[in-house]
Amino acid sequence: MKNIIYSLLITTMIASCGDAPEEYSDSDTNSSSSNKLHYIDISNARSVFISSSNSNSRSSSKEYGGKAEDKIFKITDGGLEEVKFLDSDNKTHTITKSPIAIDVVDEDYIIFSFGSSIDNPTSCYLTNKETGLVYQLGVSLHEDTSEAKCPLPQSNNSKDKKILTDNNSNLYYRSYGCGDGSCYIINKVNYSDPKNIVHEQITNKESVHNFVVDYKGNISYNELSWIGFDGEIKYNNTDVNLTSGYYKLYQEDKLILFDPMGNGKYLIDNGKELVTKELTKTLLISFLLEVKCKHTFECLTEK
Repeated sequence: MKNIIYSLLITTMIASCGDAPEEYSDSDTNSSSSNKLHYIDISNARSVFISSSNSNSRSSSKEYGGKAEDKIFKITDGGLEEVKFLDSDNKTHTITKSPIAIDVVDEDYIIFSFGSSIDNPTSCYLTNKETGLVYQLGVSLHEDTSEAKCPLPQSNNSKDKKILTDNNSNLYYRSYGCGDGSCYIINKVNYSDPKNIVHEQITNKESVHNFVVDYKGNISYNELSWIGFDGEIKYNNTDVNLTSGYYKLYQEDKLILFDPMGNGKYLIDNGKELVTKELTKTLLISFLLEVKCKHTFECLTEK
């Protein structure tokens, strides 16, 4: 199971897969603890994806689902199957909201999110790839997406990973914050003991648009005014003016900012100062390859 490639494929399934449209609903908020979502049957899956069960309906990749007829399917050696949801009594659990996202966390876990669209999640679950056991990550009690604290995309930018991790069993993602959902915050979630997930809000003054995390858990965020992992903004002291076209990555525990179409320079924030250096073609290729692998899904391959 650990070699599963989890692709978020928004496709139209063949007509033989179609059932009558069925609305997924999450009834956690109205049910006893015994019949809450406990297990998602992804056993023996080589790939898991969201698609419509109605052959005449097509979900767009921008929406990542969010339609009543959208369901989660898995591809196994035996063929194509609709994914089942079970409670702790091994009975069918009803999900009242549509599946909207499947996000890779690491080799062991993925996150399933449900709601009306990728920007409006109302529940999300950390799920073990091997066992299918589910651990509630966030849920809204009153259909309020700001209350759910579920992962949101990074400023509608598909090239940036939604969920980042460090080497200490912490995952990081944006969600709505400021009490009324008027800003975006970064959540730090420790899942070393998935039965006792620990949430921590690590930003509160600025609305976070983009962010990056290194293996130690150092964070930098917000293009146009990147805050270094030591918590200070320093780029104004350089001869480079940052734009939204700048890429960012951590390399050897240093934040690197560069623009492949820029002025031939790049910035390094090593936690003490921000230094401007010349960007050679060799470095540019190296930086771009590392960004591609660390901050997109394009370098994930089957082992």
